[in-house]
Amino acid sequence: MVALGLTLVLSIMGIVNLAHGEIYMFGAYGAYYFCVIAGLNFLLALVISTLLIGLLGIAIERIFF
Repeated sequence: MVALGLTLVLSIMGIVNLAHGEIYMFGAYGAYYFCVIAGLNFLLALVISTLLIGLLGIAIERIFF
């Protein structure tokens, strides 16, 4: 019932109802990649990953609206 209510409310408001877990997963994988594989500092990897995932979120919003 809660999921149905959220779907109705978000569709009326015009908000794309995507599962946010995938976006969080991309952010975690990006931080892992920049920290472990690219060899950057952990905090720098978090900042870069956060900025890139933010841009991905903006791109998803622009494409679907």
